[in-house]
Amino acid sequence: IVDFEEFLAIVAKILNDQMPLDPENLIKNFKQHIFYTNLNENFITKLEQYRKIFDKYVFKRDLENKYIQKFGDKKLLMIQLLFEVQSSNEWLVKYLKECETLGDVNEHIGKLEAIDKERMQALIKDKNLEDLLDQGTDTPHYFFYKLDYLLWKKFDNYFEGERYQTVKERYYLTRLNSVEHIQPQIKCNENGFDENAIHNFGNLALISGGRNSSLRDKDVDIKKIYVMKWIEKGESIQSLKMLLALEKYPDWNCKKSFEHREKMIELLKDSLN
Repeated sequence: IVDFEEFLAIVAKILNDQMPLDPENLIKNFKQHIFYTNLNENFITKLEQYRKIFDKYVFKRDLENKYIQKFGDKKLLMIQLLFEVQSSNEWLVKYLKECETLGDVNEHIGKLEAIDKERMQALIKDKNLEDLLDQGTDTPHYFFYKLDYLLWKKFDNYFEGERYQTVKERYYLTRLNSVEHIQPQIKCNENGFDENAIHNFGNLALISGGRNSSLRDKDVDIKKIYVMKWIEKGESIQSLKMLLALEKYPDWNCKKSFEHREKMIELLKDSLN
């Protein structure tokens, strides 16, 4: 999940916090922060040490893009994917530093959730969370990933029935790139929506560009049929948030989208407590 240059920068930053995570300028940064310092002498030893730690605790993919884990379970994989789908390496610096001091898998998950909590707080800073979320296609993708992670973690509280257990087993966080409006934008003045309300967080979901193209401008009832077919075929659902909206709120309208919005914001805020 990282190439060799990235891993060199990660280990260098573990040893010297001033080292930038910038593989493109690796030689220049390495000279400044490792080579011409007293860290140079033991760097290769440290590189081997952290490579072994990485191999033991961090997931990988095989040539068929399947996940490989030597330690932990799917719960640990999912929190690691929450970072990986956003091309973040900073978490590996913080995690690899402390891996060996952590106990069972729950301690590892707790450490990674604490790192992610710091990231979420930094993203919000002094802003209003609700304002960050109600930006339509400009809503930061992080919040969709985080919410789907939380929905998967608390899956049985939101989805009931054998069909949904299959969804739970097959679901993984994956890199996505397209914000979908559940009530389509072209029908922004129907079902109680207006040009502003159509962009509220309750009416949004993060899916792939291909899925977005197949759903574009279709009525909500038609979208629900598509989603159910994906489940029947054993395909990835991509967005647990959208599945929840379509299942919990039949006859989708503006009022229900705001009810869904409040529930999802509450879940995000709870993760900060």
